[in-house]
Amino acid sequence: MKPGDLVRFEQTGQLIHRVGDWPIQEKYWTIGLCLSYDKVQGLVKILYRGKIIKQPKWSVEKAGKKDIEFRRLDETR
Repeated sequence: MKPGDLVRFEQTGQLIHRVGDWPIQEKYWTIGLCLSYDKVQGLVKILYRGKIIKQPKWSVEKAGKKDIEFRRLDETR
């Protein structure tokens, strides 16, 4: 990943239910713009809807052609 790449990152949604002491949340992938990638600390700064979000590198992937096409179809509805 380089600054300027489109990335998809994992976000958590609302709480679905609790199992014992652990909450289970809805998870989904969102597309944003990579601003910086720090390999040492394992942090990625992402621009998403005008806000800068810091995510751990294990929850971020480089977005591919299919992700971008899917996003365009989803936004037209």
